[in-house]
Amino acid sequence: MSQLAVLLPTGIKGWCWQSWQTESSRQRAKVALALLRRDCSMTKSILFFGFLLVFLGLTLPGTQGRKIPRCELVKILRKHNFQGFVGKTVADWVCLVQHESNYDTHAFNDNGGKSRDYGIFQINSKYWCDDGKTPGTSNTCRINCSKLRDDNIEDDIRCAKIIAKQAHGLTPWVAWNKYCKGKKLDSYVKGC
Repeated sequence: MSQLAVLLPTGIKGWCWQSWQTESSRQRAKVALALLRRDCSMTKSILFFGFLLVFLGLTLPGTQGRKIPRCELVKILRKHNFQGFVGKTVADWVCLVQHESNYDTHAFNDNGGKSRDYGIFQINSKYWCDDGKTPGTSNTCRINCSKLRDDNIEDDIRCAKIIAKQAHGLTPWVAWNKYCKGKKLDSYVKGC
C-alpha cells in the first residue's frame, strides 16, 4: 500500500484506494490531486474537525490542568520541604490532595456561590485567593485564583504553605479533617 493510502482514514481508504489502484501513473497523479482537492471531501471534513478540536483544546480556558501521579507529587512535596512542615508529614499532604482534588491541578468546586475552591489543594476564594466573584475576599496569598488551576503548582505550594502556617496545621482543609487526621497514612507515600 502506498503512503497515500496509509494516511487516509480507514472509511475513506476503500474508495480512494480503489481509484488509486485502477489508474495509470499519469492518471494516479490526477487522482491524487483530486483526492486532495475535492473527491475525498470527507477527508477534508475529518481534518477540519480534527484541527477544530485541537484549536478549541488550546483556546478554551482552564484546559491546561493535569492529574499529577501520586509518586510525582510525593517527590515535589519532599523537594519543597513539606516533610515536618507545621508538624505534618508528606503523607498528610498527599492524603489531603487526593481527597480534595484527586491530584487534579484543574480541580474546581463552587461552594453554593458564596466562595469557590481552586486547584490541586482546593484553595478557597473567601480567604486565600481572589477570583473576582467572591465578595470580601481576604486574598491572603495575593494571587488570582485562576493561577491555581494550571499545571504549574509552584504558586499553589506557596499558598498552601501560607494557609498551613497561619492555621498551625491542616485544619482549614475539610477533606484532611475527614479522611486523614489521626489515620495511618503510610500508603500515600509507599513505593515513592
